Amino acid sequence: MDQQYGVPCSTAFGKQIRQSKYPVYRMLDRHHGSHFWSGNAVNYEKLYNNILPYALQAIAGSVNSTDRPFVACDFGAGDGGTSMKLMTEIIRAVRAKYGKEKPIVIVYEDLPWNDFKSLFFLTQGLFEDQRNFLPQDKNVFLLASGTNFYERCLPPNYVDLAVSCSAMHWLSKRPCNLQWDIIGQGDKVSYEELDAYKKQAAVDWETILINRAKELKIGAHIIIAIVGTKEGVHSGSTAIYKVKVIPYLRDLWLSFATAGRITKVRPFSGVYNVK
Repeated sequence: MDQQYGVPCSTAFGKQIRQSKYPVYRMLDRHHGSHFWSGNAVNYEKLYNNILPYALQAIAGSVNSTDRPFVACDFGAGDGGTSMKLMTEIIRAVRAKYGKEKPIVIVYEDLPWNDFKSLFFLTQGLFEDQRNFLPQDKNVFLLASGTNFYERCLPPNYVDLAVSCSAMHWLSKRPCNLQWDIIGQGDKVSYEELDAYKKQAAVDWETILINRAKELKIGAHIIIAIVGTKEGVHSGSTAIYKVKVIPYLRDLWLSFATAGRITKVRPFSGVYNVK
């Protein structure tokens, strides 16, 4: 790996790897290869299913040359289980418009330490307990990109349809340490802290759009479902939640510091880098 990623560091992978220039978000090793993520992310699957009408509309209006494959990409795909129903319908819609011989490429993008083992087990139908399966189609080709979406992930003028659900709210870096909260939109965040997060989010959003614009074909579509705020209310604290998730996690974390289970100097060192 290139020197720009820093000096070697010991990680939970059990090997010496270089420090990533981006924050590391990853599951515990014991969950890898078990489709743990999609098995516990029903709400994210609903998000993917909710964007299906927009995806079908995009395919209906697409113009794809006869000699190039139709390329769909899921940015921040996790183990692929949450988007499987959506990808199934995308394949069917492309088949209906372009015929059974049109090559279809599906690219699943996520971080290098993502659970790609589960992804390929799921897409090939190898888990005994899985309920959803991609269509068996000899002209569908499944690929993975382990490049952070703050970088270019795919060749220019390559993608016909891109989707992303609840992934692009993760910041490329933490703009500042939070004094009394674990998320930049928390109700105990100061004005100065919130302003720093807003500025970082604006820079990151521009970077994402520039990179995706280079990857999309002319006339292609990208559909993004992302966490947002409205009048000070953020996802995890709206009326549909029985428990306000972020305040609950913050108070739980702080209680660990008060009880001496963690040191008082680091109760908020693990803040989420979220827009």
